[in-house]
Amino acid sequence: MRNSQEYLLNIKEVMKRVTYSRSEIYRKMAANKFPKPIQLGRQRVAWRVSDVERYINNVIKGLDYVH
Repeated sequence: MRNSQEYLLNIKEVMKRVTYSRSEIYRKMAANKFPKPIQLGRQRVAWRVSDVERYINNVIKGLDYVH
């Protein structure tokens, strides 16, 4: 069952969900193969949980990330 409530994840929470290192996440983002975060402040970003879940579901299905 899908949770319809949207919320934001910080980098540590994203790292736990996808089991990638911080550098791997940023490497994949640079290659447009991972969702981009939203800017919350000058030095603070967060990812929408729905974007991260969509990425995980695509990986499970063997699909490339789609923006």
